[in-house]
Amino acid sequence: MNSELKFLPINWENGMTFSADHLNQQYLAVVDGVRDATALPLTSSNYGLLGGESQKKYADSFRDTINNEKVVVSHCRAITQNGSRIEIVNRDWDGLNKTLSDLIGIKSLDTSKYWYVLLIVDPFTRIPEGMENENERKRRKPNTRPTYRLELYSLKDMQQDNLANAIPIAKYETRASGLKKMDDYIPPCTRLNSHRLLIEKYEEFDAFLNNLKNDSFKIIEKIRNKRRNREQNDLADDIDALCQQYADHFVRTYDEFKLCLVDQPPLYLVAFFARMARVLNHSLDMAINKGHLLQYFHQYATNVSAAQLEQIIRRVFESNYFHYDISQSLMVIDEFLSTFNEIFQSLVKLDYRELAPRNVVKRDIISDVNQDMGRETSSRTIKIKHTGKEKFLGDDLE
Repeated sequence: MNSELKFLPINWENGMTFSADHLNQQYLAVVDGVRDATALPLTSSNYGLLGGESQKKYADSFRDTINNEKVVVSHCRAITQNGSRIEIVNRDWDGLNKTLSDLIGIKSLDTSKYWYVLLIVDPFTRIPEGMENENERKRRKPNTRPTYRLELYSLKDMQQDNLANAIPIAKYETRASGLKKMDDYIPPCTRLNSHRLLIEKYEEFDAFLNNLKNDSFKIIEKIRNKRRNREQNDLADDIDALCQQYADHFVRTYDEFKLCLVDQPPLYLVAFFARMARVLNHSLDMAINKGHLLQYFHQYATNVSAAQLEQIIRRVFESNYFHYDISQSLMVIDEFLSTFNEIFQSLVKLDYRELAPRNVVKRDIISDVNQDMGRETSSRTIKIKHTGKEKFLGDDLE
């Protein structure tokens, strides 16, 4: 959000009388102009903690002492949505050390499940800073700095565009005993390498991607090498197509993930996995028998039901992204990758007869999936003759 310009330059004239107020007004106009120019490329998804140097794994942009009793900010390097710079480097300044009870004040905690601590900067209200020069006739601190303060905002307040000159730095959950700090909270970040937790998640996701790639290659090889002379099998074809879609997507996009995303805002990471989820969702939709395939996964690869699996996939590309609370999106991606990693690892362990079972009569469970999704259709069950009882896909395979 680009705030309006508040200060205009002084109209200087030869011979005019001027004072420190004129110089201060001119200075504030320059500060306002710089802030405005800085804010032009900023959006609601690329402000926050500054990124790290190329030699470092992640930036040392934020250090604090925040717990369930107090909030102390001693180190923060960031930029707000309106271009205001926050530069607190190993300082113990007034306004940056508050008890949680002081921040709560008269607020009713029951009105919101989540609360955020905001670090607010006012670049136009200057506070003297520095060591006094003893040689000056009038003793003074040589420099000035912006004013900083801490405030507690509810989730509703956060959704009303109140972040123009502030960034949230901590998140609390309302409990019966009071507020509980959420340790997995990640403040807004300009780049992935702005925060340790972001880099840790990035590396974790990288491992998931490579594991899925390796497993998909193994599954494809197992199916294609061992069924060249066998009859057509729809289930094996659907599994092969799903793995092939992922493998192709990995080859097309992994260089972007590895070479570019670390220096991009976190939104780019979320968009990367949204595209991946759409690819896998499309592959499942195009399966010869989607319901059969999802039920097979549920029986032999994961405890997640067919309807739950579809919801896990769709949440990745349907959920909103909130830059002030990046962890929400990362949790959705984590669940998505963990589930497919579990499925692919289970499929790798199955032999060909389990991936493409013969003489096992299939139960069309598309109605089960549709019932979970609020739709109606029909189902049918065929029984295996030599046992005389109902069997599901993969039962009694050797």
